[in-house]
Amino acid sequence: MIRSSPGRRVTYSEVVRRLALSLVAALVAGGVLAGCAIPTEKWTDPLPYGEFEDEALDAVNVYRVSDGVLEPEPSARAEEVWDAFREVAGERADQIREMRAGDSGDVDTAAYVSHDVDPRFWVLGVNLAYSRDPTMRETLVHEFAHMLSLSVDQVDIGRLDCTTFEIADGCARTQSYIVAFDDEFWKDYGPSAPAADNGDPEAASALYAEHEADFVTEYAATSVGEDFAETFVTFVAEPTPTGQDNSLVADKLRFFYGYPDLVAERDRIRSAAGY
Repeated sequence: MIRSSPGRRVTYSEVVRRLALSLVAALVAGGVLAGCAIPTEKWTDPLPYGEFEDEALDAVNVYRVSDGVLEPEPSARAEEVWDAFREVAGERADQIREMRAGDSGDVDTAAYVSHDVDPRFWVLGVNLAYSRDPTMRETLVHEFAHMLSLSVDQVDIGRLDCTTFEIADGCARTQSYIVAFDDEFWKDYGPSAPAADNGDPEAASALYAEHEADFVTEYAATSVGEDFAETFVTFVAEPTPTGQDNSLVADKLRFFYGYPDLVAERDRIRSAAGY
């Protein structure tokens, strides 16, 4: 799941303003590092320490994660990003087995997560060129949303004969967040909507151009998984919608409030990260 180029995020106050003024395209500018694509490789093979080439980040330094500590000793900026991610992920940061840190302004990718060889665990990739960008924390919240929605209790990793749909190298489980989100918000787009494993930005742009008011960012139109993750960022960062708000974006925010465990994650992140 790769989060990359700067984009625009709609705030909750803008949702209210849209309803009042009926402005379909009234989006609030905010430099968000947008997007994450579902990994194309099966699972990420573990790398030894040192510098290696990463498909998304080019040259990276690889750190093992042991008891919440990066090994070998990381650079100051790598430590900063890791500490910020631990604030966002809380106890689930223990699921990260490896962090890959690149540092290239020529690469659009800001961060990603992908399943480890053991899919109960994860690899975190970060681009230190964006480490002090004010929206980096939102990027990490986005990646954490993928960890929540694509974990082994949400996706049957390795299974291909899906009765639901394929996502993140497996089948979305019937009672998963993603299936519920897809049923409620993506079914009406029909067969022309990007698939759950879509990584084509042109397909996202086409859907967004036709249904701009449905999404918090253009990148959210990439797939149901990216829409879930992008909307989760707004769910964490913005106030609770009122019952008088009937936009699709407000409905998506209410979706998250229907899961007490996701509300608990929101409250924890807001407290830890100072929202």
